[in-house]
Amino acid sequence: MNTVAVVGANGYIGRHVVAEMRKRGIRVIAMSSRDGTGLDPRTGLLEPDFAFAEEIDAVIYAAQSPRYRDVPDAAWHLLAVNCAAPLQVATAAAKAGAKNFVYLSTGNVYKPGFEPLKESDEVEGSHWYPFSKVQGEQALNFLQGELRVTLVRVFAVYGPDQTEKLISNLIDSVEQGRQIVCAPRVKGSPDGGLRINPCYVDDAVDVLISLACSGGPKVLNLAGPQVINIREIASVWGRLRGLKPVFSEAVAPRTMDLIADTTLLDAYVGRSLLRFDQGLANIAETGLRSPGA
Repeated sequence: MNTVAVVGANGYIGRHVVAEMRKRGIRVIAMSSRDGTGLDPRTGLLEPDFAFAEEIDAVIYAAQSPRYRDVPDAAWHLLAVNCAAPLQVATAAAKAGAKNFVYLSTGNVYKPGFEPLKESDEVEGSHWYPFSKVQGEQALNFLQGELRVTLVRVFAVYGPDQTEKLISNLIDSVEQGRQIVCAPRVKGSPDGGLRINPCYVDDAVDVLISLACSGGPKVLNLAGPQVINIREIASVWGRLRGLKPVFSEAVAPRTMDLIADTTLLDAYVGRSLLRFDQGLANIAETGLRSPGA
């Protein structure tokens, strides 16, 4: 039976990963700053002499700094959680016999543009959050000889009972009748706003568990199969709920979309992932969310 450590076990993705692994009979070491078993919430780090108390097979590193918006004042905390702490965990994991290390990065590390982003495309730290993830990716690459590290660049994971993320915020805006601003690619030519291809949480969890248990490529985009814009997202939810979203056009045009090329993901998974309209229908059916939750 595999033993997998999950760092950030109480975050949105982390807790879904933990629950699913336990269903599958995988032994989980759940590490969370919320209960004192994970990173120190003050420093964003583990103790300097941290070591796993037993042999493990893999790690899924899903920790996130709660201070990621508080920059530059708390940039040190962001870098601790996204760069220094992953190195602490990875070196300890290698000593504990782990073979696979899965690091949750972000699609925001790519150089901004409008075309689908491939794993081989240029990355850059254009602001603090992606900068911290780029640093984490580069640091972990030095350990590729000791562990099989997979850098997972996440693109808008969504699902039931999520809060304070793009799609959950759009859902709340529709529910509460708030205006939804769509930035066009070209000023004066409305096109529905930012285009993304979100990944439903169950699919994300399945991919992450597979990577932890079986390994995978060095870099992998994690995104859904359907490219959709802001207006379409809100409109789909509106149709499901019998509500009419309120839209307006931004004054300034947008400078990018955030679309993942999923060629490598499709080959790795070997099946079709859930389309976005089906994912929103699942959220509407669960009844787990409430407006403003």
